[in-house]
Amino acid sequence: MNSPIDRRWMLRLLALGSVGAMAGCKLQRAPLAQRVFRLRTPAATDLRGRHGTKGVLMVRPFQVAASMDSRSFLIRRGESEFAVDPYNGFLLSPGPMLTEVIADWVRSLGAYQIVSTGGSQVVPTHALEGELSEMWGDYRVVSSPKAVLTVTVRLLHPLTGVAPQVQWEQTERREVPIPKAGPDALVAGWNQALEQICQSMEGRWLRDIGDVTGSKA
Repeated sequence: MNSPIDRRWMLRLLALGSVGAMAGCKLQRAPLAQRVFRLRTPAATDLRGRHGTKGVLMVRPFQVAASMDSRSFLIRRGESEFAVDPYNGFLLSPGPMLTEVIADWVRSLGAYQIVSTGGSQVVPTHALEGELSEMWGDYRVVSSPKAVLTVTVRLLHPLTGVAPQVQWEQTERREVPIPKAGPDALVAGWNQALEQICQSMEGRWLRDIGDVTGSKA
């Protein structure tokens, strides 16, 4: 038979085991669900009634700087320090997403008969291409977070020869203040930055309407 001392030690061990099991339950938390976002297509001014439509535009896949090519949100915390957000990201990789959004925006302009992103048998007369070089949340100043976006866009026409002629090229950088550091505010800031960039490009099409119609207004 066990002695009273043995029984006391056994009871203590059982009690300690129960406490450890309860502590383990408290430490186990439900994993946070990953959230995914997509940039919104900016509003566009319909140019059909002003200048008519002409030509077929091919929107080529946008290139992305290697350091920005991540579906997860990038957060800048210092001069050379960046962090990857493991819980918030984009539905698509930045390149395909931006290509899709810009193509939808150009379609809304109504400046071309057809706007394609590939797969069409129609021979394009114009091409739009570009690069995404910056896309992050700037949290270096905790009280003043910003959404940063830099995009370069160029229009090529005519598409003949080895090196098609560049009609125009435009690099736009925006730093949009956001009310707080967080995924919803950050995406809203990027959407605002992209809308400002597209408005600037829209002005370029209006100034150089010959790039669209083939003849100066």
